[in-house]
Amino acid sequence: MQVREGLVCDWAEGPPGVWECRRCGFHWAGKLAPRVRRCRPKQPQKKKRHGCGGCGKKPKFAKQVWDLAKSLAEFAGDGLRTVDTEEYAARLSVCDGCGERDGARCRVCGCVVALKARGRVWRCPMGKWPGEFQWAAAVTTARRGADYLTGTLKSLAMAGWLRVHVFADVGADPVDSQPWHPSDRWLGPYQNFLRALEALADIYPNADAYAVFQDDILVSRGCRLWLEGQLWPDPLPGVVSLYTAAEIAAGRNDGWFGLDPALLPRKAYGALAYVFPPAHAKKFLSSPPKHGSRTMLDVAVGRWCRENGLPYVQHVPSLVQHVGEVSAITRGPDEQRPRAPRPWTTARHAGDGWVPDVAQLANP
Repeated sequence: MQVREGLVCDWAEGPPGVWECRRCGFHWAGKLAPRVRRCRPKQPQKKKRHGCGGCGKKPKFAKQVWDLAKSLAEFAGDGLRTVDTEEYAARLSVCDGCGERDGARCRVCGCVVALKARGRVWRCPMGKWPGEFQWAAAVTTARRGADYLTGTLKSLAMAGWLRVHVFADVGADPVDSQPWHPSDRWLGPYQNFLRALEALADIYPNADAYAVFQDDILVSRGCRLWLEGQLWPDPLPGVVSLYTAAEIAAGRNDGWFGLDPALLPRKAYGALAYVFPPAHAKKFLSSPPKHGSRTMLDVAVGRWCRENGLPYVQHVPSLVQHVGEVSAITRGPDEQRPRAPRPWTTARHAGDGWVPDVAQLANP
């Protein structure tokens, strides 16, 4: 198929092995010169109306219908049980003071608050109702030349994380579905991770867990609810990595395990999804390992666990799958390069259809 001149990318060579289109900014990384590609110039971004970076809109109608169907199935599976009057009032009191309430509905999940607060099995999407496990979750993202973030956010929603703060390095394409926290200077993966974890600790000082995900992953469906029944493994870990590399998982039985301290930080493969206990999140932030713009995050966290005598805990099968092909570890926001081949491809993965039942982990 022929593409009319003017509609193809106009390539300019940058760092060795990297080309950038002068029109749309798309990056091509590889040993060979780029092929002819249809150019898609970026449309100007609409100005956001809210200081938090969100759009303030409820979920789309189709998603609300899908969520309603799932909620009714959960309610029926729980025997149509409702909470008592005292707990119902406590839930409504929290919703009344929440900034995400929009009239009778919640902006995050789109549900009618007065109805959702009745069902025993139903939960606040932000973990605010009394007695609930409260999560503080973030995604770090960078300019990659490919859109992994959209798929990651959808996967996180299916896993149970409906509200995730996105911390963007310079050049990343914004999204309006989640709170957006752009950086005014290039940070690199490690410093952006520290920024995200520190902000979560400030926004959610009483959270039960602090999770930071990268922007090129898929998460097992139902993972959040299942984890709430698992955390924390004993002894209390320095960090829980939801990603487990094939090399590390080889020969291990299903379940949680602590990586041998002698293998840290060399074998702390893949900082794709870290979950910190509150005390250790604050401990990490109080004395983070020395870092630079190209510091390997997994190495830094592994070294911190070893130096502080804290377990680096993982799970077999892996609860997270790595899907990115473009590395975020670069010398600047304009450099793009393929992810180097590594011996740490994802281990046996729990899968998108995974049901959060411990007995089923052996046969995902």
